[in-house]
Amino acid sequence: MSRSPRYTFFATCAPGVEAALHSEIRPLRFAKVERQVGGVRFDGTIEDAWRANLHLRTAVRVFLRLGRFEAGDGDALYRGVGEIDWRRFIEPRGSLVVSAQTKDSRLDHSLFIEQRTKDAIVDQFAARDGVRPSVDKQSPDVFVHVHLFRDRCIVSVDTAGVSLHKRGWRCFQGRAPLAETLGAAISGTVVRPSSIPSAARAPSSSRRR
Repeated sequence: MSRSPRYTFFATCAPGVEAALHSEIRPLRFAKVERQVGGVRFDGTIEDAWRANLHLRTAVRVFLRLGRFEAGDGDALYRGVGEIDWRRFIEPRGSLVVSAQTKDSRLDHSLFIEQRTKDAIVDQFAARDGVRPSVDKQSPDVFVHVHLFRDRCIVSVDTAGVSLHKRGWRCFQGRAPLAETLGAAISGTVVRPSSIPSAARAPSSSRRR
């Protein structure tokens, strides 16, 4: 029986919450867990990503990393994004949205990065299928994230499609003074999954798709 493919993931969190997220993620026994600025990196299968989305109280998003390359200008960014096979994640008539972060890079305008990334993705489909995915900022099929630091670009997709503080344990999302993910870290309610009551163990199991 073939083994499930393994990938690199990055669970993001609010600034200053990295230690809490790292403590929370270790009992899940993922491979190569590493605390970094802004979150925790780990290796695993797609099933491991599902578990991370299901159980992590302090994570904001869990990204699947697709590519890493130098992007000193818009053309290099376009080429790097275009080398990723996007058929694995989106249909030709599907929808997407792109977000970007940049620091200490020659590409210092996030909106330009988002536009060039989107162009590279939809042009790939146009050349092959004759149709282009559309942009949907409200409910996209795929949430693409681009991170640049010192001209080094990482392209990822969100494995949940929505910020994890919106997990569907309530019927309606109202205003709150802070997100539940940050509240879990502040209040010290980060616990091992095995100690969570079964009724509350899967906060995202009823999340809207």
